Amino acid sequence: MSSSPQIALLEDHPVYRSGLKLALSPTYHVALEAGTAAEFLQKIDSTPIDLAILDLILPDASGIDVASKLRQEHPDIKILVVSIDTREESILQLVDIGVDGFLNKNASESTLIEAVKQIMADEKYFSRPVTFLERDVLIAQQSTNHEKLTNREHDIMLALCKGLTVNDIAELMYLSPRTVDNHKQHIFAKLGIHNLVQLVTYAVRNKIIILN
Repeated sequence: MSSSPQIALLEDHPVYRSGLKLALSPTYHVALEAGTAAEFLQKIDSTPIDLAILDLILPDASGIDVASKLRQEHPDIKILVVSIDTREESILQLVDIGVDGFLNKNASESTLIEAVKQIMADEKYFSRPVTFLERDVLIAQQSTNHEKLTNREHDIMLALCKGLTVNDIAELMYLSPRTVDNHKQHIFAKLGIHNLVQLVTYAVRNKIIILN
């Protein structure tokens, strides 16, 4: 078996699935591919996989249900969703399940590779049509915990939601990694959360980030 990370693809469109496989092949090994949820779930039990790339719109089931089952039965497998379904309700469900990333199907090949790279490095990658670091965000009008954040903490929160690492943010904002990490811990404390998945959930539910 290849020593490179083992990838599983669940995508019902053969052409798009072949494109994904081709994009991944220079660095990653696609050990499993399926066009239906039933086929995927049957194969996943007998194939060692590091990362599963899932579509949400499938002929026999919801990709959300597949992600939920995968998270419950194979918690060590990382999950990246690649789909045209960008509805807020779908994203909320995926974040609650604890997927490791989300890409729109319109994302470039380089974005796909970057997402896989970050996820395999135990980071989250949520790429949206909107740029999180820009001020094109919607702040909830009601009084919520994020109003306690400073402007700097708010910017760092948006960067973390986008999937940037502490080192990435430090370079972008001309800060030391230690300073960024301190800000990150202050953000978590003020919002009453403990990890990046909870941070993204909070940001989505409070409409701090836009999901169109």
